[in-house]
Amino acid sequence: SRIVVAGSVSEHIYQTMVTSDWASINLSRLELLFVLPDEDLDALKSLAHGFILPIGFGGGTNIKTAEAIYSGAHIVATPAAFRGYEEFLDFPEISIGCDTAEFQKAVRTVLQAPSASESAPGTPGWASRQRLTWQNRLSALPAVASSIERSGAVNGTHLV
Repeated sequence: SRIVVAGSVSEHIYQTMVTSDWASINLSRLELLFVLPDEDLDALKSLAHGFILPIGFGGGTNIKTAEAIYSGAHIVATPAAFRGYEEFLDFPEISIGCDTAEFQKAVRTVLQAPSASESAPGTPGWASRQRLTWQNRLSALPAVASSIERSGAVNGTHLV
């Protein structure tokens, strides 16, 4: 098993791992891909056995979390990574590590687990996952915009 890392975080992970006591062992288990073209990133996500979301802070929701949930693959995440996506916490492929030990244990478990259900029609949670698409998330936007336009005000302030 290997952990594949994509994106700008690869540089930070490399710098952290290269100075660790077990650098050669840890780096041999990682595949650091750095920043990828969108097509390559899409292919990587579609082939992933699981997603690791060690998001520790920040505000709002995270598109990486939505993409991971939508995939139907295993997910190991922090509680912060699931802000705004609490309705999905009961899915069997999702593990939340509230501390370092729980997170590490969940990663080891996922690496040894069989593939999770795919996100396809008829699979468990498919209908719920459809709510994550841009089409569904933004479907109410035209009606909201029309309502604002008709009223001519936003929070008591008239539009110019």
